[in-house]
This record gives sequence, structure tokens and C-alpha cells, in this order.
Amino acid sequence: MMNAKEFLQRYDAGERNFVSAGLRDVSIVDRTLENLFLNQSDLIFSDFCRLKFNHVDLSHSDLRGTDFLLIDFSDCDLSDANLKKSSFREVLIKNTTLDRVDFKKSDWTGVKFVQVKMRETHSLDANFHGVEFRESDLSFVNFSLSDLSAANFIDTNLSHANFRGANLRQADFSGCNLSHANLRNSDLSYACLDGADLTQADIRDVNLSHASLREANLKFVWFDNANVDSADLKGTYPCVRYRRGLFFGQTILSDGELQRNQEYYGSQCE
Repeated sequence: MMNAKEFLQRYDAGERNFVSAGLRDVSIVDRTLENLFLNQSDLIFSDFCRLKFNHVDLSHSDLRGTDFLLIDFSDCDLSDANLKKSSFREVLIKNTTLDRVDFKKSDWTGVKFVQVKMRETHSLDANFHGVEFRESDLSFVNFSLSDLSAANFIDTNLSHANFRGANLRQADFSGCNLSHANLRNSDLSYACLDGADLTQADIRDVNLSHASLREANLKFVWFDNANVDSADLKGTYPCVRYRRGLFFGQTILSDGELQRNQEYYGSQCE
């Protein structure tokens, strides 16, 4: 095991290869760390504050229970890292790979992700409240049972993403690719899905009350047992399809017609 003082002394002397380092429970503040290899390292329960990570390889590292405060990640690699129960506050992550990362029970409140790759990750029961994803690839990500309320997804690929049972209240998915996504049992109340591609998405048993789906692509989508009370479905294509109960409160349908206080069984398509 290495302590923070020894690590920083070696880093300041020009050493950059710390592969498989033992840095458990270290505290590092007010530094810029760049062109650094920390992959396969043990960083459990460490504390990082006011750091800039530039071109740092943290892939396959163990970061369970680690705290990140006021951190900038740029052009880094965290693929296959273990981030269970870690905490990220006031963090910016840009041009970084997070493929197959384990985020279970971690806290990412308000984090900004720009041009990241987060494919096939496992985020079960994690907190992503108020996060922003911009121009990112989140295909096959697993956000099941996670809190993504008020999250903002901009020009982001969410194809085959798993949101089953997630809190997506007030989230903004405008124009995003949600094809083949699993949204079953999720809460999308007050969410915005205007112009989103929901081709073959699973939205059975979903709460879409007060949600906006204007101009969304609903090809091969079934709204079985969904709640679309006061939702706006104007301009959606094709029409709403369902095989089991669908509740309309005061819902605007694809043709702009206002549907009031009805529960239907069977498709409304002509």
C-alpha cells in the first residue's frame, strides 16, 4: 500500500505508471493529474477534492465508497471500474469512457456528462437526480430502479437502455434515441419525450401522466396498462396501441383531439 504523500512525491518526480497501485483510503486535494496510469488500482474509500484528471486511465480499478468533490474528468478511461456506493458532487465528465462500470447505489446528483461512452453499465438503485448527458452513447446502459428525476438527455443514444422501475419524473428525453429501451414500470410523469424515437420500446405499466410525447416515433410500441392522463400525444406516429387497459384522463391524442376521462381496452388505431 502507498500513502498520498508517497504517491504525489513520485508523481512530481515524473513517474506516471502506477498500474495496480494500492492507494486505499487516501486523500488528495487541489491537484491536476494527467497522463497517468492508475488502471487496476485499489482506491477504495479514497477522498478526491478539487482535482483535474486529464488523460488518466482508471479502468478496472476499485473505487468503491470513494468521494469525488469538485472534480473535472477529461479524456479519461473508467471502463470496467467498480464505483459502488461512490459519491460524485459538482463533477464534470467529458470525453470519457465508462463502459461496463458498476454504479450500484452510487450518488451522481447534478453531474454533467459531455460526449461520454457509458455502454452496458450497471446502475441499479443509483441516484442520478438532475444530471445532464450531452452528445453521449448510453446504449445498453442499465438504470433500473435508479433515480433520474429531472435528468436532461441531449442528443444522447439510449437504445436498448434499461430503465425498468426507474424514477424518470420530469426528465427530458427530447429527440433522443430510445429504440428498444425497457421503460416498464417506470415513472415518466411530467417528462418530455418530444421527437424521441421509441421504436419497439417497452412502456407497459408506465406512468406517463402529464408527459409530452409530441412528434414521438411510437412504431411497434404497446401502451399496455399505461397511465397517459393529461399527456400530450399530438403528432405521434403511428397511433397509440395497447392490448390491455389504458387510462386517458384529459389526454391530447395524435390527431390533436382531447380525450377525457376514459379507460380503454383495445387499440385506438383505425
